[in-house]
Amino acid sequence: MNKNAISYQAGVLYEYEIASGQSKKRSEHTVSAYYLGKSATYYTLDGYEPGLYRINPDGSSTRLVAGNIRQVIVTEDGVAYMLTYKEGIYSVK
Repeated sequence: MNKNAISYQAGVLYEYEIASGQSKKRSEHTVSAYYLGKSATYYTLDGYEPGLYRINPDGSSTRLVAGNIRQVIVTEDGVAYMLTYKEGIYSVK
């Protein structure tokens, strides 16, 4: 049993470092889904601040797209995504 489990928030994204046994919080709100790319991790949020986010190398997050995201595909060049309220396929790095 993880003695620190009580301090975790359900649905919030954490990074766990096996070597140190430490975890770091990577999202402030409940994550809808997350996606792993070669050079970055991305996640989507619904509700409070909907959008597509990237976790930066320093551990902070940047919102790349504001709005409700329907689908995400991580590519070598970034992310392709579809919005729930507008037709089309869009991309962002």
